[in-house]
Formats: sequence, C-alpha cells, structure tokens
Amino acid sequence: MGRIGEVSERMRRVSRAFPLLFDARTPVLFVLGAVLVDVFASAGYDLLLELLGDDWLASVWAMVIALGLLTLVVLGLYFIAASRHSTGAILGQEEQATQREGLVVFLSTGTGKADEEALKFHAGDGLKYAWLIATPEVEAEDKVTRLAAEYRDKGVVVDPRPLTNPRDANEAYLVVSNILDDAERRGLGPGQLYVDITGSLRPASVGATLACSDQHYDLEYVVCRYEHGRCVPGTSEVMEVRLSGARSRREPGTTRAGAAA
Repeated sequence: MGRIGEVSERMRRVSRAFPLLFDARTPVLFVLGAVLVDVFASAGYDLLLELLGDDWLASVWAMVIALGLLTLVVLGLYFIAASRHSTGAILGQEEQATQREGLVVFLSTGTGKADEEALKFHAGDGLKYAWLIATPEVEAEDKVTRLAAEYRDKGVVVDPRPLTNPRDANEAYLVVSNILDDAERRGLGPGQLYVDITGSLRPASVGATLACSDQHYDLEYVVCRYEHGRCVPGTSEVMEVRLSGARSRREPGTTRAGAAA
C-alpha cells in the first residue's frame, strides 16, 4: 500500500504541474511547453511522411493529419487547464428562508440585533432545537442566559456553545461541525436546519460555510434596517443560501445514516 501511495502522489504532482507548461503566466515553462509541442509536431509530421510517401499529395495529407492531431492535443490541454482552475460554485441560489425545526445561530453583542430576529422568525412555527454560539464578549453579557430562558419557556431545546476566537475559521468549523453531528443524532437532516451566520465575523463565517458544505446543510442570513444600532421591528428578512457545486446533496430530512441505509 505504501508503494502504491507513493506512485499515486507522484502522479498527482505531475497532473498538477503539467498544465503549467501551457500557462503564459509561467514564462519559462510556457516556452518549454511550446518547444515540446513543436518537437512532437515535427516528429509526427516526419513519421507520417515515412508512412505515406514523399510525393506532394502525401505531404498534404501528412500536414492535414498533423494539424488535426495538434488541434486535438491543444484542445485536450485547454480542458485540462480549465478543469484545474475550476473549483465549482459552493454558494447556490438565494431565496427567502422557510421556518425550520432547527437553528444554529452566531450571537452578537447587544440587544435587538439580527440574531434575535432569526430566532423570532423560526420560533413562529415549531422551532424545536436552537444552538446558540457565543463568543467570550457575548457570554460576558446576559444575552445567552436571557435567550436560553426565553426560548426554553417556549418549548425549544436550547444548547449554548462557546466560540473562543471568532477570528479562527478552523475553530468555527469544528464548533459548527460538532453541532451538525448533534443535530443528526437528534434526527435533523438537511432541509430541517439552518446555520445563521449574520452575527459572525468573516473567518467564522468561512468555517461555518465549509462545515455546512461538508455535511450538506443550508446557511441563512438576516437583512434588516438598523437605527441606533438596533434592528427596526418589521424590517427584517431571513434569506436562505443553499450550498451546491462539487459536493452532492442528500435529500431534505435525510441524515447520513439514513442515506447510507
């Protein structure tokens, strides 16, 4: 297995380096690639002349065939390079969110913010589980305790989770991934839960997005009009962002265990 792994790694390195021979942004390798194409084209043309003969008709046919083969090679290299630089879109369509049973929300400091609007939106129709991600700054306030008590009184299972460093994308990824694992154990699959990133800093948003992409859950964010640092009641709108692209999606409501079965 070790030997096979070494060979596979070498092949991957070659496949990553090969398109650089035809990338004008790397001048030395680009010139080398052009020279290699010219050498192979000349060799192919001479070989065709040997096979077809040296009269004028054979020369024409040899040139046509050589140009055709060269065109195929160039097109093949173009598609290889294009596929190498194409990452596939992660962010899919945006539309108004629907109320769901589960919500993961990044809390921000202060009251009357978009995070509270997200909780209110989903609590209107059967919110059952809420995970409140709080930084040390948020925990220093009474916001986590207040919101947890408020929504537990409404029959929601509230689970606060700490986020030590909101500027650490890796920590945010791990926190959200663990929450999504917990959600699956509770029977909440894709289509039954949102991760709201409105109150998170950009690094934490990146980590949350990658976690949702890996486990096929959707994101949401809240837009509203602010006055004096507070969201004006009645102006908020919760938007859904579906994650698509290279990763396949499971059917809504299907956990990984159910999909495997």
